[in-house]
Amino acid sequence: MKHLLHVVHTLLLITIFTALTTPAADVMSMFLLAIPMVMLYFAAAGIAWVHDRRAAKKEAALEAQLAGETRTSATTDVSTPGS
Repeated sequence: MKHLLHVVHTLLLITIFTALTTPAADVMSMFLLAIPMVMLYFAAAGIAWVHDRRAAKKEAALEAQLAGETRTSATTDVSTPGS
């Protein structure tokens, strides 16, 4: 729900920005400027989502690898008394 609120606010800000920056006062030119901006926003959000998923997978694999090394080093470093 929180992400939906951010999207709504972003769309509102894009609409306000395009309304202020269009040279003509018609709605069509505003939407012609707003549509590419919205597409770029969702493309950037998609790229960030993919990047975050890949980074989380790499981090989980690294943590699993480090946890496995810690377990094996803890069991192999035990010396027997009297040797």
